[in-house]
Amino acid sequence: VSNPKGIYKCFSSGKGGNVISFIMEHEHFTYPEAIKHLCNAFGIEFLETERSNEEKIIEQQKESLMIISKIASEYFKKNLHPTIDQPHSALQYLRIDRQMSTEIMDKFEIGFAPATLSGLTNHLINNGYNWEMAVSASVLGYHQPKNRLYDRFRNRIMFPIKNISGNIIGFGGRALVPDDKNPKYLNSSDSIIYNKSEVLYGIFESKKAIIESNKAFLSEGYTDVISWHQREMCNIVASCGTSFTKEHAQIIKRFTKNVTVMFDGDAAGHRAAIRGIDILLAEGMNVRVLILPDGQDPDDFAKANSKEQMLEYIALNEKDFVMFKLNFLLELAGDDISLKSNAVQEVVSSIAKIPDQIKQEVYLRECARLMNMNIEILRQSLKVYSKEVQDFDVVNIDNFQQQAIHSK
Repeated sequence: VSNPKGIYKCFSSGKGGNVISFIMEHEHFTYPEAIKHLCNAFGIEFLETERSNEEKIIEQQKESLMIISKIASEYFKKNLHPTIDQPHSALQYLRIDRQMSTEIMDKFEIGFAPATLSGLTNHLINNGYNWEMAVSASVLGYHQPKNRLYDRFRNRIMFPIKNISGNIIGFGGRALVPDDKNPKYLNSSDSIIYNKSEVLYGIFESKKAIIESNKAFLSEGYTDVISWHQREMCNIVASCGTSFTKEHAQIIKRFTKNVTVMFDGDAAGHRAAIRGIDILLAEGMNVRVLILPDGQDPDDFAKANSKEQMLEYIALNEKDFVMFKLNFLLELAGDDISLKSNAVQEVVSSIAKIPDQIKQEVYLRECARLMNMNIEILRQSLKVYSKEVQDFDVVNIDNFQQQAIHSK
């Protein structure tokens, strides 16, 4: 790095450029994101192309919601530590039951929402924050018949959800004492800064490790990500309580094209893994599948193993999607010839979603070898499915299982 010249050069990779290209390369930001990041870091006014009044209002609203979300997060973090007036066992639960260290709780800014109806409400209102913005940010609720504000999250462990730049845009709240009236998890509602179908939990904390390893693990829960980080396995992200989407795949693709879909070791976990595969394939990703030992989710797996043991298990059990999907469907099919035929068609339908024709051909050959089939038959089937790839359906696997159960 040459400070006087304002440039950098990496002699191993050959990459180089100015401060903006450095930030783009290091953080995987777009050009506008890199400019804005640098302006914010050094207190420089960020001037943009003239926008309409409506665009300016939306941008101001976004900034307000992120400010309120940050203030709420700080309130939750402060309340994680019990006092005489606010006794609770959240910290004990995290340390003992979830085996989280203080360092990992700080890294993910985990907090606690007290059981009071108006603790955060009073905190925000007394400090002059707009209550309507706080409702839009999903940290407060509004009861219209009684014209009353209230804390939306109560008696819950709070997991802040960040965007790629590290701004807090939403929350996931786990009930300290789940019951019929209190769902185990309560997430922020969608807003102009938070859309659960376009956000991956842990992406800010994990992006550096994903870039360095050129690989991402995909899980489903907040604690999955946190437990893996605690084992120094930091290239992992999770969907925020929703099905995996095309937008999720595109976020990961900014950092790597190699994804291992990781789900629980039960049958439902197998089906969930298969659903996510097709979406990733359509984005041109290289997909592998890791099915964990029976009865374990990624959180359990991390707690039960050291980093070395995790890496060893992954190396021995990670499977390419064709091998995994074909073997799984054939196992469901049993001796039923019709279901075996359907299994092959299901695999070919996944291959059809791959945009790279060379990779399609390689997978077709592998499938033909495994099934001892004529590859020309598979090629003809591929042509049929390729015409339908624009509107593919990723729930067929459930129908397949129902057919298998009915057949047996």
